[in-house]
Amino acid sequence: MATERIKITKTFDNKDVHHAPVTVILKGPTENEDNLTIFVEAPLFNDPNDPGGISGQPFDTIWEYEVVEVFLLNDQDNYLEVILSPHGQHYVLIQGGYRNKLKVEMPIEYTTTKEETRWSGKAIIPGSYLPPKVTKWNVYAMHGTGETRHFESLHGDINGKHEKPDFHDLSLFGPIDMGRILPNNWSQEYYSSDEWRDYL
Repeated sequence: MATERIKITKTFDNKDVHHAPVTVILKGPTENEDNLTIFVEAPLFNDPNDPGGISGQPFDTIWEYEVVEVFLLNDQDNYLEVILSPHGQHYVLIQGGYRNKLKVEMPIEYTTTKEETRWSGKAIIPGSYLPPKVTKWNVYAMHGTGETRHFESLHGDINGKHEKPDFHDLSLFGPIDMGRILPNNWSQEYYSSDEWRDYL
């Protein structure tokens, strides 16, 4: 099965990251599935601490805590946003254009394992959650609070466009061959996806 593996080595404003990099792996489906699996391997800063909530369930405002975020975008600016916490909470939503939420708190299977200084996560995303014909993506990691909050990204703001990080700047996203990883995402039948049918 096809995979895509990346490491985040830069901050949003294109400075070097001074810790072990966050690794994210996308894994395509087996023969009898139509899921995209996201694996995370990352340092555990515990900053901020566990926000509470139920492990494996959606948690509103989780993006204000320690998280890894994966965005999957098509050429019509429709995108899936997956936010994953080391403590087991998540928040998954689809957006139709810049910060235009269509559906929120979408359920996924998500489990994590924590050690003293590292954590790993596994999220199983139904293929129907992705917008048709994904062509671009970005991956972000955040930890810390206030003035010491760190914003890291796979494809960052190399031209100094933003005074503050904007993870929804779709012009910063880089290419991905989703047809290789999740072939059904590029099939003609995919336009009948239950999650996107009303918005396309």
